[in-house]
Amino acid sequence: ADEYQNQHTKTDVFVGWSDGLEDGMTRRWSVGLTNEEEHFSDENGLTIDTLERQRTYPWVERQWVEDDFTVLENLYQLHRTEDIPLGLNLRTRLGYAASEWETGRNGDSLSEWVYQTEVSHAVSDGHHHLFQTMALLNGAWQDGANTGDNVLLTLKAEYHHLDDSRFRTYRDWE
Repeated sequence: ADEYQNQHTKTDVFVGWSDGLEDGMTRRWSVGLTNEEEHFSDENGLTIDTLERQRTYPWVERQWVEDDFTVLENLYQLHRTEDIPLGLNLRTRLGYAASEWETGRNGDSLSEWVYQTEVSHAVSDGHHHLFQTMALLNGAWQDGANTGDNVLLTLKAEYHHLDDSRFRTYRDWE
């Protein structure tokens, strides 16, 4: 076992478009470029070179958003009015990180298919109850090694009981 500090910086540049609302759902396409950098250091602040990593990759994304929203106050931020998406929302992204664009890991980088998929669903009675669920899968598939890398599945559920504009009851499961 060992302890270390991790600094992760991610920059996305992208453009997206949509044909607008059709049959109660908005469908969006996006294309972009992501640069990710990870820097590791030990408890004394000394860099751990063998773990340093930089990855740049282009990607394409498809998103489906159901046209159902509610407006609530003080849900996540105090004294703020928030638009909360209800119904089904799905987003999936696929990118390719060529080994020639990567640095780090002592030069043993493999080309990777980088993926991320998120599905969420929320329901509300419009007054006092809001229930939200979310599943997120992200990671990479390494070419050549035919193995997953940094694969993470996150499942989350939240319940909000909205007593009035000042009092909230909140429970989450992750």
